[in-house]
Amino acid sequence: MSALKPAAHSKTKDQLLEHAVPLFAKKGYRDATCSEISKQAAANIASINYHFGSKENLYRLSLRRAFEFANAKYPFHGGLEENASAEQKLHACMEAMIRRNYDDGPAGHLNRMINHQVSRPTAPHNLVLEEISQLQGNYLFNTIAHITGPLPELLMQSAKMNIIALCIFPSLAPAMKNFLFPGSPSPEEINAIITRQFHFALAGLQTLKP
Repeated sequence: MSALKPAAHSKTKDQLLEHAVPLFAKKGYRDATCSEISKQAAANIASINYHFGSKENLYRLSLRRAFEFANAKYPFHGGLEENASAEQKLHACMEAMIRRNYDDGPAGHLNRMINHQVSRPTAPHNLVLEEISQLQGNYLFNTIAHITGPLPELLMQSAKMNIIALCIFPSLAPAMKNFLFPGSPSPEEINAIITRQFHFALAGLQTLKP
């Protein structure tokens, strides 16, 4: 019997994570309770602390799992070769972020989790910042640096945040989203906004060059 326990524990942990990701994406960190997560996973509420140590750590791993979903469908690197130009890499980053915004399935969970944190922050800020930086922020930062050349740290961080805002802000502002897409956006409309936002971002970065 003892040989079966690790597999059973692993199954429970996977089930908790499987249900935590969409709940965090739908409700945000605060409103997605441990009680609801464990109930949906058909697990004891104490199993969250047993398998993850805390709700915070469950959220951390949920961010990573959500990124796996997002990156499998909309890869942040765009499938580009390492020697691709910085401009191509920037386009791939922005395309991934924008397309995830309009995906109602698992590939959109990461953006929805981020949007909760941006619009009404409830999750531990340092945890979110650390994870998102490791998952995709540092890659975007380095891509920007290859376009602009060396800049003061504060200006680089500002440029990165402005590019992220160009990608995710429409999904945070219902009035803007309805203006851009009165109905569900068509593939052609999404392609058009990717192109517009990329050229806008690139023009802005060009002005920052020393």
